[in-house]
Amino acid sequence: MLTMILSSQVILQSITNTPFFPFQSVSITTFNQTVKSFSSTLSKFTSDRGKAPTTFT
Repeated sequence: MLTMILSSQVILQSITNTPFFPFQSVSITTFNQTVKSFSSTLSKFTSDRGKAPTTFT
């Protein structure tokens, strides 16, 4: 899980380091927010997994 996030950030940084990439800071902020919301959703899913089988609806 953590290594997936780190490798995604490495990939994103290699993309944003290219000179023709215009929205560098915006995309990094959006990407970090996406990772945070994904992590909270994943932790919520794993904590609720034992309670109800229909968590993903």
